[in-house]
Amino acid sequence: EEEERRKKEFEEKLREIERQKQKEAEEKRIKELEQQKIEKEIEEQRLKEIEEQTKNAEQKAREQEEKRLRDIEQSRLQEIEDQKRIQKKTEEEERRKKEFEEKLREIERQKQKEAEEKRIKELEQQKIEKEIEEQRLKEIEEQTKNAEQKAREQEEKRLRDIEQSRLQEIE
Repeated sequence: EEEERRKKEFEEKLREIERQKQKEAEEKRIKELEQQKIEKEIEEQRLKEIEEQTKNAEQKAREQEEKRLRDIEQSRLQEIEDQKRIQKKTEEEERRKKEFEEKLREIERQKQKEAEEKRIKELEQQKIEKEIEEQRLKEIEEQTKNAEQKAREQEEKRLRDIEQSRLQEIE
């Protein structure tokens, strides 16, 4: 009876140790998941800030472009007023002036087109980077889910093995 009692105490201690190990492992896993969640939230906040910065940059670019166009328009109106006050120039001088202005406008249009193309490429690159980051976050979530499932299955197997061992001992 003493041996039986000691054996039961020993088994109970082993079970207690196993429960403690399981509890510590679960606590560690919970901390890891919480840390991953925090990191994910930080990353999502960073992405939101990038989106906000992009939106602000686009708005600022539109406003600057509108101001530039207004300035150009104002400049043109001023030119017309000046031309009315200036004595009539020869037809040759007028033709040369018009050609020069057209060249300037063509240069300005080319510069504007290149700036717009550059901005579109930058926005597309930001979009690609955002999509890559979102895919990475989805993979982390999937890995976390798989790890939790595996941990549950391992725990269920361990409990079945303990139960099988007990049944075997009883047999």
